[in-house]
Amino acid sequence: MWIAGGAAKLAMAAALLVGLASWYYAVEIRPPPPTPCGSEDGPPVTAPRIRLRDGRFLAYSETGVPRERAAYKIVHCHGFGSSRLDNPRASPLTDVRLCLYGMLTHNKTYNRLAVRKQRLFYDCIKELIEELGIYIVGYDRAGYGESDPNPRRSRRSEASDIEELADALELGPRFYLIGFSLGGHAVWASIKYIPDRIAGAAMMAPVINYRWPGFPRHLSEEAYRKQQPGDQWALRVAYYAPWLLHWWMKQSWLPSSTVIKGTTHLPNRLDAQLREYAMKNSGMFEERRKLATQQGMHESFYRDMMVMFGKWEFDPMDLSQPPFPVHLWHGDEDGLVPVTLQRYICSRLSWIDYHELKETGHYLGGVQGGGLVDGALKTLLVA
Repeated sequence: MWIAGGAAKLAMAAALLVGLASWYYAVEIRPPPPTPCGSEDGPPVTAPRIRLRDGRFLAYSETGVPRERAAYKIVHCHGFGSSRLDNPRASPLTDVRLCLYGMLTHNKTYNRLAVRKQRLFYDCIKELIEELGIYIVGYDRAGYGESDPNPRRSRRSEASDIEELADALELGPRFYLIGFSLGGHAVWASIKYIPDRIAGAAMMAPVINYRWPGFPRHLSEEAYRKQQPGDQWALRVAYYAPWLLHWWMKQSWLPSSTVIKGTTHLPNRLDAQLREYAMKNSGMFEERRKLATQQGMHESFYRDMMVMFGKWEFDPMDLSQPPFPVHLWHGDEDGLVPVTLQRYICSRLSWIDYHELKETGHYLGGVQGGGLVDGALKTLLVA
């Protein structure tokens, strides 16, 4: 009789613990629902969008020559914390964005020269785009900007979104692809899942996953441990317990991502200056973050971390050579993506044309006064 009564008490206690755990998950751990653009409580829709097969909307921004007369059509995949508006522009930058590149010191002569250099660069890229007939479309990856969230987002879904965007805009049977930083995972996915649609691909400082099986363990562990503790923990949670990531990142007492905070040590001088100006002087850092995360941090930043640093269904280092050229640019002073791992990837994949840039960091858009973008376009399209 006592045994039966004790068992009943244990069952009740267990049920109570399960109930409390369920309540705590629902209240504290489960991410809040997103606020899609155009919904009752969501931000307004201001960008052109296409409707995907699964019913989601994908926002995009076009630049360059008109689509119907373009000789080269490029899809641009933005990086972490960015949006469709960060694709290479065909017109000179002004105001805040121009100042970001030009006004890095208090030296007025330097400022005037830097601004003049930027205007000359954008005049040059405009001429290049007109001369070659280049059309570029940037899109908000799912959950970013004005593109609907995708709770089932994956590498495969990223490639599918790109293909559907190209079809909706009638870019033709094959198009070019450029991925910057974390947007590089979309390029890897496209090489894997839609190789017959790509005419050429470029990756600019693409982010890597430290747990890709192709890395020698000692090499990836050495690079991983060089990160700050908060970044190590954020990637661990994204990999082992993605359901916990939103809660983890909200706790100020827990170590979390310095990339999101904007406090990562950047060994490259230009990288550090660009970030400092964006954060402290122009307000661009917060403006870009607000646009990128207006539907919620979870479906943009944190979903990005889960897709990039979670478990991949393929290892990029096992990919076969695709039927198109692939270029990769990386700086040897990149403080966000270890150059040692990028070198290893390119040594394994001999079909990648690897361009390592000396005394260069992660923000390649500011390199050579922005001229690297011009050179990269020429290399990708006509080299």
